[in-house]
Amino acid sequence: MTLSRLQRLTDYSFTSTVGSGTTILKIAGAIHSSDDFMVTALGSAKTYVVSGQAYEVLGPLAPQKITVNPGYYQTLGENAAAEAFAGLSKASGVKVVAGRGCTVAGISGTLYKEETPGNGGLLTIAQEGCVANQGGALLSFQEVVSGSAAPGSAGHVYRFAVTGVGNVGSIRAP
Repeated sequence: MTLSRLQRLTDYSFTSTVGSGTTILKIAGAIHSSDDFMVTALGSAKTYVVSGQAYEVLGPLAPQKITVNPGYYQTLGENAAAEAFAGLSKASGVKVVAGRGCTVAGISGTLYKEETPGNGGLLTIAQEGCVANQGGALLSFQEVVSGSAAPGSAGHVYRFAVTGVGNVGSIRAP
């Protein structure tokens, strides 16, 4: 399971959530390619990247051309989830165990779980990801951080799931 195999998808849609307790950020996206994608956060804030040019749309306001960090695409969707999943698997003492089958967006895969070694409840990072049986793309991911040393009193949760593959055409400027 390599990062390049986990980050295989193009032309897909996704949802992700990240947060702690009642503070949760929900993101939805449509990725055609690294130069054509759209991301919605907080319900009405939308970022479009069309042929490399970025636009921001905030609710009913007119679209504004903006500049995004060149690494912005890597922080989205499957890319971000795969970075987290692959990164923890390299840590000392972490076990990656293949489990039952999983299906996400109509694609069959295998559920892999990563578990950190016990540390007396100070910090536990539990991750699992559904990896496509054909091609090895990451289809879903969940990370739960808990324990007395976890950020915030409620710990931290991050979820990502592909909602469709082959369902995103070229993105048009707003």
